[in-house]
Amino acid sequence: MLWYMFPSFIGTFVSIVLGVYVFYKRSKDDAGRIFFFLMIGCAIWNIGEFMMQTSSEVSSSLLWAKISNVGFILIPAFLLHFTFVYPAKSGKKVGIFYLLPIVLIIFTVFTNTFFTVAYGNGLDKFKYVSGEYYTILILFFFGYIIGAVLNLMNRRLEMEKKEKEQALHLSLGMISIIIYIMLMGNISLFLGLPAITLDSFLTLVMASFFAYVTIRYQLFDIRIHIFLRKTLIYLTTFSLIISLFLILIISSAGLAKNYFISNQPFFYLGMLFIGGILLERMNKGATLFVEHVCPSLKWEESKVGEVFLIHKHSGVIISHLEINPQIKIDPDLVAGMLTAVNDFVADTLGRVKGKGLNVLSYGGVKLMIEHGECAYMVVIFTGYEIEGMRKDVRKTIETIDKECSDVLMKWDGDIDKVKDVDLTIREMME
Repeated sequence: MLWYMFPSFIGTFVSIVLGVYVFYKRSKDDAGRIFFFLMIGCAIWNIGEFMMQTSSEVSSSLLWAKISNVGFILIPAFLLHFTFVYPAKSGKKVGIFYLLPIVLIIFTVFTNTFFTVAYGNGLDKFKYVSGEYYTILILFFFGYIIGAVLNLMNRRLEMEKKEKEQALHLSLGMISIIIYIMLMGNISLFLGLPAITLDSFLTLVMASFFAYVTIRYQLFDIRIHIFLRKTLIYLTTFSLIISLFLILIISSAGLAKNYFISNQPFFYLGMLFIGGILLERMNKGATLFVEHVCPSLKWEESKVGEVFLIHKHSGVIISHLEINPQIKIDPDLVAGMLTAVNDFVADTLGRVKGKGLNVLSYGGVKLMIEHGECAYMVVIFTGYEIEGMRKDVRKTIETIDKECSDVLMKWDGDIDKVKDVDLTIREMME
């Protein structure tokens, strides 16, 4: 088993999931589509590295190395294109920037001009052998990424405040990746690792970087819903376990190489035992990390029970979605109670157009309320309220006001006239 194959495998998974998710959410604009192709390039790089490391022959290893480097060429090309279409088109033609990548891909696939592959020594099963023009490939990678950074900085003048922050952090991340590549050789020598190991970790770093900036800085205004918190924590815990596993293998192979090679099963069992003991601590550490990286995720596991849309003037329920049967409140009681409490608060503190009661809680159950012009939405849940959750509800009630205001202003209680509202609310919960 090659311990250094895991980072590339994880990077492949991260790249594909993020690319498909962004494409699903933003397939209608250029930025979403280019970002999807960028992540596919990242996935090609990752899977190529993984398969190269696990090949049995030099010929198959070389094939996968070439596939990997196709991804290596596509990443800066799509990244530079992305800076011309995010957050909006710059109006400049970018097709010419793909001429050089196409030439490089042709030379990579059909010749050994840039590199070939040979058997390695010890843990380094296969290694790259640089060709006479390998420097061209590296200069292209650096040049296009630096061009992407400069273009983002140049276009910041036309961006809004939030987009300027996103562009800045995206640029800093790209510069950090360049620095990492430049220092890879020295790091490898200092740690005594196989040269290809840092290549494998680089592919994971690239995939993780794009995932981080997309989530943390909401590149596409995509918010992480409360239902994904556990998934992020599980993935982080899994990454910590793999990292621990790799550290233990590296230290074991270095300190007791001969004994390790002849008794690998016992070492693996011991590592699993250590991992089991530390699992709870790593899970807590993963939780703290996820909440630090994404502050909007800092809540206890929230469960949405029901969603109500109530007509503001009559108090009649327009729509009712039951999501979790364990958190259930009688619909008529909710409508009557909230109408009465809203009227009481308004009469006591004064009525303000478009405003009203925002939250009620009893024990572990909470009611989040967001008001529109003609109706208000009530979300019943357990746990803590987060900013992103309320933003989604507010956005939905604004959509309903925009699409159904004419009907709701003169609504006579006929549910058939507002049947499309259910679909709008369900889209909020996806």
